[in-house]
Amino acid sequence: MRSPAEFQFHETWRYKMKKLLKSTLVAASVAAVCGVQAADFNDLTTTYSKQGTVSVGKITTSQAVKLQLEKEYANGDLLTFSLSGGALPDSFVNFPSTVTAYVGSVGASNSVTFGLLSGGSEAIYRVTNVDTSFSENGVSSAKATFGTLNVDGAAVVALDAGQTIKIKSIARANGIADVIGEFDPGEQAIAEVKDQILDVTTGPVRFDAVIDVTQMRQLFTGGATDTLVINHPQIPEATLDTWVNKVTEQDVTLTIKGDFTGLTSSQFTSVYGATPTLSAAKDALTLTYGPDFTTDTIEFTSLDNVSLESQTFFIDGVQEYVDSKSDTVEETVASDLYAGEWELNGANINLPYVPYDNVQKAVTERKLQQIIYVTNHGMQAGDVFVTAIGEDGKVWLDNVMLTSIGPKEMVKVAGLMTAALQAEGFDSGKLSVDIVVNAPDEDISVYAAYKHKEELDRGVIINDQYKGKEGNNNLR
Repeated sequence: MRSPAEFQFHETWRYKMKKLLKSTLVAASVAAVCGVQAADFNDLTTTYSKQGTVSVGKITTSQAVKLQLEKEYANGDLLTFSLSGGALPDSFVNFPSTVTAYVGSVGASNSVTFGLLSGGSEAIYRVTNVDTSFSENGVSSAKATFGTLNVDGAAVVALDAGQTIKIKSIARANGIADVIGEFDPGEQAIAEVKDQILDVTTGPVRFDAVIDVTQMRQLFTGGATDTLVINHPQIPEATLDTWVNKVTEQDVTLTIKGDFTGLTSSQFTSVYGATPTLSAAKDALTLTYGPDFTTDTIEFTSLDNVSLESQTFFIDGVQEYVDSKSDTVEETVASDLYAGEWELNGANINLPYVPYDNVQKAVTERKLQQIIYVTNHGMQAGDVFVTAIGEDGKVWLDNVMLTSIGPKEMVKVAGLMTAALQAEGFDSGKLSVDIVVNAPDEDISVYAAYKHKEELDRGVIINDQYKGKEGNNNLR
């Protein structure tokens, strides 16, 4: 047999849970039609420059926290405020002991009054009074002003670009510490961190020319020029004026990486006005821009005197800035950024290891014999070009045309290549050989091997082409 007090508690609990369940079902129906609604804070966000935010003390919001309720409240309900990060023992010390939220005019509209239970690293209020004497519409749109917030500045410094510290609110029906008892959640960014220095991009135009092997690889199929567009987005000044801890932006230095052997800086021009400068090793092109740099068009022009290399281009880049400590810092704005590529209008097969001996002597005095066949499986004829590079990096043959190959034809090129090497003064050593044919790549295959004349076995040279063409293994 329950006591009167137990009976009263039980009935009150049942009433609250029925009311909560009804509210939850209604809220779910509304959410399905209109989307989830929640308590709404005023705009409290301060934006910090990631690059400039290197040291920040305790932050106090410039305005008080305001909250508009979206649900109905009852006596005994709890309303809790917390921070997603940067909480201090006195974060909510400025929140008042009593707050009344009014639907309309103060003292002349429905209202709900909150009494502060605790106000340190978080603030917890209990509903002490709900006044609906002015209207039958309840208190679901009531607005209240609380106090200013204190936030740990070190937590802001620790944020990555795109991250925020938020104030959050959640109500609990009659203090029920269960998820099912939670309602009317709200959140608002207090501090957000954004990149002031933005990454470089390329496009919509990138290097994309096709090197013409019939022009000794010195020109493109479309002419002598190719173009690359580089972009550097900027935060508008009007937007930056609202940020905190801005940095002073300095020069941007970009490096286009590639094989520029034989080329000169003057073959590259910049619409922006930067001065393209090739490195001594001819493996990088450097351009320096002012802080106002937003876009540039780089144009390359072949001088019809150097063989161009099929390759892919990438960009590395940094921008300097002066931070709030007056230190000059470098920020990476590009790392292996794709900038386009040059392709050959044909097949390009590399033989990584071809040994020779006594090329300058008669065939009978040579111990090594080379076997190299090129097969054309298609219907388009083409010319066969060879580039040969020694172990020390010396180029013995530079895109030398050896012969032509017709449709459905196989040609032996080892003897032709040996004669070309002999003419250039090469005698003995190991070579890396590129064979280029200006016919469709999928139609060309190469078989290569070498053997010692005193031995029966031959060493097959594994090239970088694995196309499975029928007949390759029969070229012996």
